[in-house]
Amino acid sequence: MHHVGAAVIAAKVTPWQRTQYLEPIVAGRHLTTLALSEPGTGAHFYYPQLQLDPAPDGSFRATGTKVFVTNGAHADSYVVSARSDSADLGDFSCFVLPEGTEGMTWGEPWSGLGMRGNSARTLHLEGSMFLRRSCWALSVTRSGTSSMSLRRTS
Repeated sequence: MHHVGAAVIAAKVTPWQRTQYLEPIVAGRHLTTLALSEPGTGAHFYYPQLQLDPAPDGSFRATGTKVFVTNGAHADSYVVSARSDSADLGDFSCFVLPEGTEGMTWGEPWSGLGMRGNSARTLHLEGSMFLRRSCWALSVTRSGTSSMSLRRTS
């Protein structure tokens, strides 16, 4: 998951993300991972239920739950998928969340067969967390890769 998370960041990297994430990843000083799966969505990770609400300052507030997050509470950052109310069905964005972000809480490690070695956990994101535009990694539409940030309706 570390390599896939790094690839998502690299797909539309900004200069800030290159310095903050990619260079430390390449140097072996930063571990990132994906947070895509959600309760009740099964294999349909491309229909995230995690909600993003725009804040007046141009940032976004995230609310929802991710499951089976590899290296949960141990990685340095997490590539998280989400959608906004203005997004079409099947369109979603990924953003990078640093470990320890306000509003991020972790469940206990999964203890299932094959899951004990990777510290897969449930990630809870509370609405008090705000995400700056500089954290956006990638927006995806049904027709392919699009812009760096979510569409806003206001």
